[in-house]
Order: sequence, then C-alpha cells, then structure tokens
Amino acid sequence: MSAELTVTRTPEAIASEINGIKNVAKAVFLASSVEIGRCLVEAKSQLAHGEWGKWLEKSVDYSQSTANNLMKLYNEYGDSAKIQESQAFGNLSYTKAMTLLGVPAEDREQFVADHDVEGMSSRELQKAVSDLKEAEERVKAAEETAEREREARSKVEAEAEKERQAREALERKHQQERDARKQLEEQSQERATEVEQLKEQLSAAVDSGDTEAVQQLETALGEKETKLTEFAEQLDASKAEIKRLEKELKKKPIETTVVEVEKIPSVVETELAELRAKVAKHSEDETIIKFKVCFNGVTDKFKDLLSALNAVPEAERANLKRKIFGMIGKMNEALK
Repeated sequence: MSAELTVTRTPEAIASEINGIKNVAKAVFLASSVEIGRCLVEAKSQLAHGEWGKWLEKSVDYSQSTANNLMKLYNEYGDSAKIQESQAFGNLSYTKAMTLLGVPAEDREQFVADHDVEGMSSRELQKAVSDLKEAEERVKAAEETAEREREARSKVEAEAEKERQAREALERKHQQERDARKQLEEQSQERATEVEQLKEQLSAAVDSGDTEAVQQLETALGEKETKLTEFAEQLDASKAEIKRLEKELKKKPIETTVVEVEKIPSVVETELAELRAKVAKHSEDETIIKFKVCFNGVTDKFKDLLSALNAVPEAERANLKRKIFGMIGKMNEALK
C-alpha cells in the first residue's frame, strides 16, 4: 500500500493563496457589477417613463440608488472585459471603484498610478479623492476670480479709451472753432477797412456834389456795414462756443485708471502648478504607467513564488531553485 505524501504549507504560503483568491474575487465582483450596470442601462432604455422604479423593485430587487451606481460604473469604466484587462482598475474592489468616480475620467488612471490605491484603506482613498476635489475647486475659484478681475480691468480700460477719444474729439472741435474765429476776425477786419474806405469816398462825393456817386456809395456802404454786423455776431457765437468747449475739456481731465487684479494666493498657485504638472505627465507616455503596474505585479508574484518555494520539501527545493536562477538568467540576457 502506497502512502500519500502530505505537504504541509507554511502560514505565509496559505496567506498568499488567500490573498490571490481575494484579488480574483474582487476582480470578478467588479466585472460583474459593471456587466449588471450594462444590463440595467439596456433595460431602462426600453421602459416607459415612470416604470423604472417599479421594474427595479419587482424584477431585480434593486433600489434606484443602487441601480444608478451600477449604471454609473458601466458608463465610466466601460464593459466588463475592458475592466478585467485594465492594469489600473482590474484589481480594484467595488467600493474603491465607486470612490474613484469622484476623480475626473481623464485623470483617473493617472491618479491610480500616482497612489497605491490597492494598498490604501477605503477611508484613505476617500480622503485622497476629497483632497484632490478641494484642490481643484480652489484652483477653479482662483482662476474664476482672476478672470473676473481681468474682465473688470478690460471694461475700465475700454471706458478710459472711450473717454480719451471723446476728449480728443472735443479738442479737435475746439481747435476748429479757434481756426474759424481767426478767419472771421480776419474777414471782419477786411470789411472794416472797406467800410472806412467807402466812408472816405462818400465824403469826397458829397463834397464834389456827385449825386449819383453818393447814391451808389451809400448803397455799397450799407451792404458792407450789414456784412460787418453779421461777422460780429458770428464772432460772438464762436467765442461762446469756444468757452463752452473749454469748459467741457476741463471736465474731462486725462486720467489713468489702475485696476488692482486680485493675486492668486501662493498656496493655490502651487496646487495649480502641481495639477497642471499631473495633467502634463498624464499626456506623456502611457507605456510608463503600464510598466510601473507590470513591474509591481512581477515583484508581488516573485514574493509569492519565494513563499511557495519555502513550502516545498527540502529534497525538491534545490531543483526548483535552479529553475528560478535559470529564469532570472534569461531575464537578465533579455535586458542586455
């Protein structure tokens, strides 16, 4: 009768197997939850308005909040096959996957790469996500404040430009009135000279007794005096307009309005720089992220391998060690 060989495993080897089973269970549960979410999305699209809640309760015994969470998992992570293949999300628990929904979709994979999500407790992960949200909100608020200040400054500058243009228009009109007054004064002086000449000619005609010449000169003199009166009235009006424009110009002094733009606090500026750096890092090369995940996986598996080796009987351990050294040698050659 042959005796069965009984292998006694160490607690470490047993723990390694348990953790492996736990990881598989987590992955299967998450993938199943995503698949259920897909089915719920499909069902909801076929139900009439108002029937959704009743159908959930009667057909699948889900509350609407549970159904919404499952559908959100599907909408955010894709189908179950994708999440099982994902290096970043494949080993997450349902709870951690739900918590990560608080991170924007475009930043989620980078967030997992930057944090030991698998090794974090649910509370630690919730705090990390909450801290990220608060930092993003502070940055957004600071940027919105800065934008409002920029808009206010642009508005004031536009108003100042409008005032400057109005003043320039007044100055141009003022100069035009001064030029017109000068021209009127010159024309008025010419008419005054002509009037004096006509008066002298009229006096001479009267003295000579030339009645016809007197009549013609009196008519011409009357016309010139009338024109001279019109020039005087125009000059008075021009002087009044110039005074009015000068008064308007005094009301519009040239001023430079300075708008103080609120400075973003240095702490927020630092957070903004860090967030922008993370976004830039995310856009660099996703193969680096994949390498990190794979490297951590190889390291964990190697630890499991050593634990399993310690559980092997001494007689067979040397042979297995040679196989491990051979594998390491091949890996070393591949890296050269």
